[in-house]
Amino acid sequence: MNSLYRFLVIFVFLQWSLAGQIATANWTKDQEKLYSKRHFVELEQSLLIKNKKVLAKKIFEQSRDLIGCKHLHDGIGQVSSFEKCLNFMNRERQLQLYSPSRKEAVKDLNIICAKFAERTAFFESWLSSNAPAMTHPEWQTCSNALWRQVFLTSKASFRASPIAVLSMLRKAKSKLLPSQEWASKISSVLNPR
Repeated sequence: MNSLYRFLVIFVFLQWSLAGQIATANWTKDQEKLYSKRHFVELEQSLLIKNKKVLAKKIFEQSRDLIGCKHLHDGIGQVSSFEKCLNFMNRERQLQLYSPSRKEAVKDLNIICAKFAERTAFFESWLSSNAPAMTHPEWQTCSNALWRQVFLTSKASFRASPIAVLSMLRKAKSKLLPSQEWASKISSVLNPR
């Protein structure tokens, strides 16, 4: 028990200190310039030199996920591209380093998500995977489209498979913005009068 307690204390401390490193990044103008010009390797190296390993790792992840945004921009993206680009955008907000054309990219991702949400395969894989959550207000359009699918699926499947529907609802609640409109519609399916 003692070793478990020690492990938990160390784990919580590390998580707290890592989160603090991200929250207090205080980016320099040079670092912001490297980021906006997509010189991720250079930025990552400068962070490693300053012993900011967590931030360097986040920049590495940005360089990896940017390909998803590029594929979507070039018209060749698929669901995995969408998820990578969404991770990229969410991490930008976390890092407080923003792309010059972020607003347009967020708008495009919301449009793509609304279309993807109509596909059962996308909807099911998004709910069951480690796909990024859409809990920030900038993802309102996407979140509404996914809540619509949750409602339609609940309506169609609740009588035949109530356990699966309730599980789906729990997952959706953890990954989507709260929606009073969809909550009341779903409630009417779960609790018919």
